[in-house]
Amino acid sequence: MPLLYTTSCPRNGGKTCVAAPPPTDALSGGGTVGSHSVRAFSVQTASVFSMSRRRRSLLGGSSRLHHRVYCIELHPAVRAAARFRRQNPHARYDSTCLYVGSTGLDPEDRFENHLRGHKGCPLVRTYGVRLRPDLFADFPAMTWEDAVATEVAYAEELRELRYAVYQH
Repeated sequence: MPLLYTTSCPRNGGKTCVAAPPPTDALSGGGTVGSHSVRAFSVQTASVFSMSRRRRSLLGGSSRLHHRVYCIELHPAVRAAARFRRQNPHARYDSTCLYVGSTGLDPEDRFENHLRGHKGCPLVRTYGVRLRPDLFADFPAMTWEDAVATEVAYAEELRELRYAVYQH
């Protein structure tokens, strides 16, 4: 398999990728040639490096089974929020309020991120009470695509069981 050499030059601050034989005085896995640093990758590996994570997921997705669906109990005062009412127009007043999401992190870490406001849902930051592992413990780890589909389906299933569920 041909190798792709990535060189970076401190003079221009840019990187150049060259699919050519290595410089004669470069090390086999990489090294420096004069003031340039050189690193060798296979072309297949290098093409993955040049893509953003989002683009990689759109092209083929991740086959890693590390995403999970989780549920967070929300305080009943969340019913005052318009976005919650839009998703639950027929919710009973005595029903438990939940948020359903999916994550590639540990659900406890994700809940903490919600509470800190880091990439979190504003409703969970304001009204989040606790994780509900009793509602999501049976879900195995899955791919990102499966987790997103399961999140939507599970939110609908919980609504049918008379929970008031927010999910986005």
